Amino acid sequence: MQSMFKEQLDDRRIYKYPPYCRIIKLTLKHKDYNKVNEGSEWLATSLRHVFKENVLGPESPVVSRIRNQYHKNILLKIPQNQSLVKTKSVLQKIKNEFFKYPRL
Repeated sequence: MQSMFKEQLDDRRIYKYPPYCRIIKLTLKHKDYNKVNEGSEWLATSLRHVFKENVLGPESPVVSRIRNQYHKNILLKIPQNQSLVKTKSVLQKIKNEFFKYPRL
């Protein structure tokens, strides 16, 4: 049991998963499949400019359409030494730019 626990913690440290970092899951939803794809690609690209390799996705969840809306997920890993206040500020700026994008 102890060895499994230690192995799991080692894997989480190597691949930057909790408790060694925080994770934010962003989910985009839209009734138009092309718009959700385009929007998720734009958002992931914008996030990668700032957060580099700490952005995973966009990926479709196992159930990718719920109540006639298509879903895409993006995971953002936040290292322990990164300021949450600054991260929140950057995310807000990217969100504001996202909603200014005319085709989304």
